[in-house]
Amino acid sequence: MTPSDLKNVTLVFWQPILSPHMIYFAHALKKYCKEVYYFTYGFDEDSRDNQGWEVDADVLHNLKIVDAKKDLNLYRDELFNENTIHLTNGISKKYLPTGFGEHIKKSKAKWICMIERVKFNTLNYIPKTLKYKILFSPLYSHQPDYFFAIGAGTKNSLINLSIPANRIIDFTYFIKGFQVDYSQHDVYTILFIGHVSKRKNVISLLKALEHLKDLTFELKIYGDGPEKNNLIEFVENSASLKSKVVFNPAVNMSNIPSILQSGDLLVLPSTHDGWGVVVTEALMAGKPVIVSDQCGSSTAVKFSNVGGIYHHPSEFIELLRQQIQHGPLSAQESSEIKRYAKCFTDQSGAQYFKDIFDFIHQNRKDLPLPPWEENNR
Repeated sequence: MTPSDLKNVTLVFWQPILSPHMIYFAHALKKYCKEVYYFTYGFDEDSRDNQGWEVDADVLHNLKIVDAKKDLNLYRDELFNENTIHLTNGISKKYLPTGFGEHIKKSKAKWICMIERVKFNTLNYIPKTLKYKILFSPLYSHQPDYFFAIGAGTKNSLINLSIPANRIIDFTYFIKGFQVDYSQHDVYTILFIGHVSKRKNVISLLKALEHLKDLTFELKIYGDGPEKNNLIEFVENSASLKSKVVFNPAVNMSNIPSILQSGDLLVLPSTHDGWGVVVTEALMAGKPVIVSDQCGSSTAVKFSNVGGIYHHPSEFIELLRQQIQHGPLSAQESSEIKRYAKCFTDQSGAQYFKDIFDFIHQNRKDLPLPPWEENNR
């Protein structure tokens, strides 16, 4: 019999690495649950050490963190019974430890799959659709009890892959909150912070800004990656950008708040981003954000009521023009963004999870609204 009170439940997180985008949320759930485990199973794959990812030592000490590669009794009964809920990122074997699906199927444990929007293109649409329909078919394997859909468009994409809508719940990455003081700058400062890869599409930002040579601004790029040299070369050959763009190395997470404080606008022009946590961080710092419609975090930007989401290069240019001409936000405007962004903190996420649990197990009438929608009412 499934428990009706979260205090009787053991939560088990399965993550490739010690992700700051997940571990603070797991830690915040400790006050609601009987116990919280955090299993890691792939330190080499998806390692983000070179991107400055950090986790507070006290959080590590207060969670039961287990290396699934070394644990000799991984699938013990205490973790696979009617009083346990397992949370994974993704459903394919790439995101699950060996033997997980088999033990979930044999046990009475519940399974929640956190998943971002599946990326399709013209060439892979048919084979990838077939692949996921097989993965999501109960005829193929035991299926998650619920899907936590992360990012704009994910819920609809799962429905299109034949997942029942009543098993899909909007979700996000809930992170450690922070505070920065309000500040103004002599020159309007645009920021990009992240891995400088083709997927992040920083070149589109440079090309858009070339159309705004009549405006005064500065662009600061923080990050390293395979596209950085190409971007540097582009700027050096651009008469209008050469004196306006500053390249900086990648930064640790602990330094991001102060960098955001030094800017007036964050831009994330990715061709595909499941979420893009730097957007959440920018909102916590009280900054407006411009994102492409291919960023999952466009949901956060939409409900922030500042910045904007663009679909085409012409819209991108116009949004940038509007923001630069508007100038820095006032202290009051910045404070309103910070108030809204509290809905993305680990504490907010833990409360939302509890509300979802109560809805499922206590027969409540309405599914709770995601906090980013609830707080925007």
